[in-house]
Amino acid sequence: LETIEKTALNPLPEGMVLAVGKSLQAGDASLRYRAATLIASRSIAVFDEQLFALADNAGETSALRLSALGTALTRKPELNESRYAFLLENLGEKIDPAQRLSAGKVIGGAKLTNDQLRVLAEQYLPNADALTYPALLDAFKNGGDDAVGQALVKSLSTAAIQPSMIPGGLDALLASYPDAVKQAAAPLRAQVKEKKKARLEKLATIEPLIGHGDVGRGRQLFFNEKIACFTCHTVGPEGGTVGPDLTTIGAIRS
Repeated sequence: LETIEKTALNPLPEGMVLAVGKSLQAGDASLRYRAATLIASRSIAVFDEQLFALADNAGETSALRLSALGTALTRKPELNESRYAFLLENLGEKIDPAQRLSAGKVIGGAKLTNDQLRVLAEQYLPNADALTYPALLDAFKNGGDDAVGQALVKSLSTAAIQPSMIPGGLDALLASYPDAVKQAAAPLRAQVKEKKKARLEKLATIEPLIGHGDVGRGRQLFFNEKIACFTCHTVGPEGGTVGPDLTTIGAIRS
């Protein structure tokens, strides 16, 4: 499977594709998972029914079910209620962070109904953490339903994450929604503006100190278990891959 994934052949020969399909039925769960991730990375489009079957099998690991469902949904993006319920279950705060993120990304890439979007806005978005929040917001992009938009604005007003943290900005998120939704977001827009002003003022007080920091202490803070920057970000060969690589951040930012 490793060799098939690395080959430059495109499209893959039929024999290789068949081998991947057989691995989806392997007795070893780790092989089934590896085959599912390979199907995603090589965009193999002939195993959607098998992937959905794995996703619907409660006896499989959540990691495999999420991988299989996310891959199949790239071609058939609608979610039935049982699959949607499974994804929502994996957003819980006690769920492994990587698993939560996977569930959030699958939801963000799916084609949700207006009812599903309202459930997401009203029951899950307000409590989403910084890891899953951007992925869940992707589900609302290019929407146009007034009720969904109003629910989204209300949720953003009560969310644990500040509206200034919305990827791409509030206006871009609401661009396709009716004017009534955009007007309802006016208080949020003012909050974002005030937050930006406060952030710039804080940066102005920090700027004179740049160049006088302690690299050793910075490293201790970055890899501190409580602060946990390294769980999402990489510096050099160390750290996580959830967030941007910060190795050259000083060279590309003022």
